[in-house]
Amino acid sequence: MFDFLSFKNQVTGVRRQMDDLCNQVKNKQAELVRLRTSPPQKADVIAHFDAVINRLAASHDAALKFSIDRLSGDPLNFENTHGIGILTAAPPHAAPSLQSVEAALLALFREDVKASLRKRVEAMPWAADVGPRIVERPALIEKVERDLAALGKDLAELRRQAAEVGVLI
Repeated sequence: MFDFLSFKNQVTGVRRQMDDLCNQVKNKQAELVRLRTSPPQKADVIAHFDAVINRLAASHDAALKFSIDRLSGDPLNFENTHGIGILTAAPPHAAPSLQSVEAALLALFREDVKASLRKRVEAMPWAADVGPRIVERPALIEKVERDLAALGKDLAELRRQAAEVGVLI
């Protein structure tokens, strides 16, 4: 007589293995979404703002250098040189804008603005579910994607083996 209990236990074992792999895939997918979308840490936001301030200040420094170079063309007649701006210094062939004035202010008060902004960000309430540091995320995402690929292969192999013996799962 056929041993249905043994057969049932084997099928149950395969089902458990399949469910376990599916749960692992689901968890890895959730981890991947979290790594890609979780809020940044305060330190990452502060570092980003510092970099933006440095970039804008550098753009003003370049525009101011252009103005100084124009003055250098006729140093005995500074008053005759028109269009020289300090706070309104803009890149060559560009009109001053709010962004160029912001860049000038950031160039002049760079460290004060950074310190003030850092203090304000540190004092703000922050999301409880922040993710890992931004610089760490690409490597973590790559690892989770590799894990997902391996789990996908394991699932495919389990289905293939089951199909070989006529069991569809």
